[in-house]
Amino acid sequence: MTDKKIRNKLVAQVKKLAELKTKIQTAEEDLGRLTTVEAYLEQDLIPELMAELDMQEVKTGDVKVTLAKKVTASITEKNKEVAFVWFDENGEGGMVRRQIVVAFDRDQENMAHALAARLGQTYENVKTDCSVHNGTLAAWVRRRLKEGKKIPPCVSFIELPFAKIKIKE
Repeated sequence: MTDKKIRNKLVAQVKKLAELKTKIQTAEEDLGRLTTVEAYLEQDLIPELMAELDMQEVKTGDVKVTLAKKVTASITEKNKEVAFVWFDENGEGGMVRRQIVVAFDRDQENMAHALAARLGQTYENVKTDCSVHNGTLAAWVRRRLKEGKKIPPCVSFIELPFAKIKIKE
């Protein structure tokens, strides 16, 4: 192939790539808009209209919409310690993820290797951290609410209505 043919092929492929990137960007923008409208219908408008009509379910053609509740939960930094103690004392400590974080400066590579070789030693820059994954915490709150159990005040949560849709295929 001649240099001119190769250049022409290169230019054509560059144009093709530029067009493809533009199409992808447009599709991503469209998806963002569609997702926003979906969230508004699912979390706001349809639940509000169903509540006004005192309906828990609506069927139309092959579509069935049920009013459900979405639970989100969190533990504030202020309540972290109290929450983890409560979980441990009430048999729920298994959902707490515990981490040990050791920070080393750039010039402490030998120390890092030494710690890796002897995990049992204690270093003064060892920091422990505990957390509960948001999804795990929300599932735990949903389960307790379903069972009629109280949620400790150290755990914040909110129940939001949403339209759960099923489409028959």
